Amino acid sequence: MHRRAATVGLFAIGVLFLGVAWAGANPPGASPDEPAHVVKAYATGDGQITGEHYSVDPNAPPPATKAELKQRQWFDAVGRSYKMPRNIQPDSAVPCFAFDRNNPASCLDDGHPTPTSDSIDTQMGTYPPFLYVPTGVVMHGSSSFDAAEARGRFVDILIAGVLIAWAAVLAWDKGRSPLAFVSLALALTPMVVFLSATTSPNGVEIAAAICMWAALLHLTRTERATSPKVAWWGLAVGGAVMELSRNLDPLFLVVAVVVVLCARGRFLPVPTDSRTTWIEQAERAPRMVKTTIAILVVAGVVCISWSTFVTAHPALDLSVTTHAIKPAIKALPNQFRQVVGVFGWSETTMPQVMYALWGLLALWIGGLALWYGARWERIALVGLGVIIVIADIGISTVIEAPIGFGMQARYVLPLAVGLPMLAGEILNRHRDRPGRRRGYGVTRRLEGRIRVVSFAGIAFLQAVAFVANLHRYIVGQNASWSLPWNGSWRPPGGVAIWTGFAIAGVVCIAVTGLLSRGTRLEPVPTPAAASSSARRSRRSPVG
Repeated sequence: MHRRAATVGLFAIGVLFLGVAWAGANPPGASPDEPAHVVKAYATGDGQITGEHYSVDPNAPPPATKAELKQRQWFDAVGRSYKMPRNIQPDSAVPCFAFDRNNPASCLDDGHPTPTSDSIDTQMGTYPPFLYVPTGVVMHGSSSFDAAEARGRFVDILIAGVLIAWAAVLAWDKGRSPLAFVSLALALTPMVVFLSATTSPNGVEIAAAICMWAALLHLTRTERATSPKVAWWGLAVGGAVMELSRNLDPLFLVVAVVVVLCARGRFLPVPTDSRTTWIEQAERAPRMVKTTIAILVVAGVVCISWSTFVTAHPALDLSVTTHAIKPAIKALPNQFRQVVGVFGWSETTMPQVMYALWGLLALWIGGLALWYGARWERIALVGLGVIIVIADIGISTVIEAPIGFGMQARYVLPLAVGLPMLAGEILNRHRDRPGRRRGYGVTRRLEGRIRVVSFAGIAFLQAVAFVANLHRYIVGQNASWSLPWNGSWRPPGGVAIWTGFAIAGVVCIAVTGLLSRGTRLEPVPTPAAASSSARRSRRSPVG
């Protein structure tokens, strides 16, 4: 009991420390559209839900490309204007260092035009406002845009940290096997930590998805779900928060439930009477189950209603979609890198070997899951991978291409995090148990190797990601690595404090790998030779 609590608590603290390090070390506006998200959050916390419609400036220079024209038309459809104090308004919708990974954040010290109006425009006007509420409320009273953004970041990483800690409690499974816990750490890529530490609903959305997947997988452990109420509440909270984030998330929830059920999962125990229908079984379900379903349905209806009546949608253009399919397929390797970690405005990368490291760990666990898994478990695992690829190409061609934007893998991360988590759960199910022939499941030796190697690799990956990102903003990505990076920019508080948080987080995650040992495997008994009379009785049950 003490080891389990220490393991889960240490992992949760490590994730929180890493998030705090990223939130403090990144310059203002370091994630895609973060200034616009700050405006949306502040306005939502101020009670400005819908805002005022605005049009693109007619005096603006004509668009240089067709993509820019589509972007302006899209901004005209989704943009809204909000009242906001001038000292809180961002200097620019796009920071000076965006899209140029060799341009350090020292350009923020150059002169920028000051706001001249009490209202400001944002292209996030029709986004669902629900996840902006806590950050927007906390932002009020800030003295500057940087202070408001910092408050929003730390609120978001706190919410995401709670959801990920909840997922860790569910993945640990009372210490019987650490394999599902290892896959949770693998799903927590540097990209997930980076997004969780920004003022944007995207990070909280992905953390909620991790909690949802952990709850779904925990509930299908029919003989091992030791805390059903905690799991059902985890599903209710994680699923509802995810659904209220983006318009496609109710569909992602349905996909997750179907995949888990396909992988031989059951959320309710097998009825004692085979004649019991599923309707009768549902009627006999505990109140917690019905409450969870009700919460998820209400959250889904709210999201779909907002998407239907408020959110603008791009017009379906078959010619644009058709021509975008081939580029979307070619971009899939880059989408994989974005799942692992491409930071900033999708321009800051890690050394290529780091992407290979995560890919090898994922292939190792996924390959073992396919080797040991049953037929329907394999179908579910491969099917989820296919669905993720189809969703990526579909969003890229149907939604992003018609409005002139490129696809970003963070849009499918709520599904992608479920892939390693499902693989770990399959391995968890096939751990050797008494009554099975020796070598059928995952042995304790193999389990230990997976645990130690995976956590060591994940901790190293998180450390390199943080250092590479910080190096990019201090001196530029391709600059020489001369410690302590003799650049003109420093994060607020200095490099040392945020690097200290990052080191503490990485150490906590690495030590978690040493503590997360499962229970010992019981020896497989050798079946005694059956007597001839016993064999005859088994052949003829009627004597």
